[in-house]
Amino acid sequence: MQVPEHTYELERDTIDRLQRLIHFNIDSAGAYTAAADALESPTVRARLRAIASERRAQAAELQQFVAANHVAPADGGTFRGALRTSWMQLHAAVTSNDVAILKDAERAEDHMKEAYEFAIIKTGGTPVSHTLREHYERVLAQATALHDIREVLA
Repeated sequence: MQVPEHTYELERDTIDRLQRLIHFNIDSAGAYTAAADALESPTVRARLRAIASERRAQAAELQQFVAANHVAPADGGTFRGALRTSWMQLHAAVTSNDVAILKDAERAEDHMKEAYEFAIIKTGGTPVSHTLREHYERVLAQATALHDIREVLA
């Protein structure tokens, strides 16, 4: 993805929203990696690893926008994200149930969708709004895929 040259014009509020989305994407990647490690199905495990990779790519795209504005981009997750990842690991160790793990992943996707929805509303007309809409569409597609996979396994 090519970052437009005029991204240095982003307002501080927009940069703060991007920083939060970077954190959310990094958190999400960690949670999906942990969930994938706990799954029994190789196909579902591969799907979750692909989602984790996509989340890392989304974070990297957003980091480019932030950096183009001469601001140091967020480069890690949040404490809450670390707790969620730990919870998923613990839950997976206790249940050994792919359906339960996928339910946890679906709940995490709901939070990601809400974060993008809010950011899209607040950043309309900015150089980053198109990228946020693309990310949001991918998040929606992944949420639907997770739901469908869980339904098949249930």
